[in-house]
Amino acid sequence: MGKIKVGIIGAGSAGCNIHGRLLLERKDKFEIVSFCDIDREKLAVVEKRFGVKTFDSIEEFLKQKDIELVIIATRPHSTHFPIAIKTMKAGKNVVVEKPMCITTEECEKMIEESRKNNVFLFPYQNQRWNLGFMFFKEAIDKKVVGKVKFIEVKRSINPDYKGHIYEFMPHFVDCILYLLDFDSPVEIMGVVENPEERWENLGFVYSVIRFKSGVVVSISQLPDDNKKSPHFYWYAAGDKGSIWQENVYNKYDLVRKNSRTTGQASSFIPEILETRLKGDEREMGDFTGSFYDNVYGVLRKGEEQAVKPEQVLKQIFIIEKIIESARKKEVIKL
Repeated sequence: MGKIKVGIIGAGSAGCNIHGRLLLERKDKFEIVSFCDIDREKLAVVEKRFGVKTFDSIEEFLKQKDIELVIIATRPHSTHFPIAIKTMKAGKNVVVEKPMCITTEECEKMIEESRKNNVFLFPYQNQRWNLGFMFFKEAIDKKVVGKVKFIEVKRSINPDYKGHIYEFMPHFVDCILYLLDFDSPVEIMGVVENPEERWENLGFVYSVIRFKSGVVVSISQLPDDNKKSPHFYWYAAGDKGSIWQENVYNKYDLVRKNSRTTGQASSFIPEILETRLKGDEREMGDFTGSFYDNVYGVLRKGEEQAVKPEQVLKQIFIIEKIIESARKKEVIKL
């Protein structure tokens, strides 16, 4: 099976240090052919680092016949939608950084365009493979806290930075939906700083979501006045105990200090430590690149797509309703 030839739109940190790095780690599966960006200085850096062709015109970039997959890693987030539409119209499979788009209307149009042009639309929701979350999900799936009643995910943020709701909230909501087998929400309450502003000026976020199954979920990104490094944790309470898991990236931290349990969960030893991590216990163990293993499997082996755009449609809908609740100052009943 031949390598998948890739073009990346966006020569910033995400395009180079996340997507570019992950693809270089998978040289047996992917070949980066070119980058596109409107910033010629960034392209000059990319040419030296990756040794590939560069373009400052999307139209010229998309004329490359050998590119099978395009990765969109641009800022601002509102550029994802128009660039993705243009890319799919050119007959290219596309990976789109989170948030895939800003509105459900945009999401529906992207899904329609992918079907119309018979191309794959891959939303980049890589935190499903975050080590801390995989540990947490394994505990929930194995019912070590019994029947789950409440889940909380919280992240500290820099109070001076805006636009938080479209930074990590897409990851949090996606992981919650994945955890709950894409259950449907029935009530959503949101508190958002500057709720009447445009999306890029929205500040801190606090939300509570009640799902059809009865599970209540709290998702928040709240200011850290000490401006410490952003961190977040997962917490779940059930009828047989509770579990608290800080976000981690390596086996050492997972075992050393980052889990707290009560009740039946106290004796839980995650299988993930035995089967997913090899080598030194301080090894990074970053599995978020598994997203690209799935992309390769879909395009070369006919495997099932792990992150489907239809799933992200529900995610975008929930975020929209959190903002709507904040603006109306009322609970949204669905």
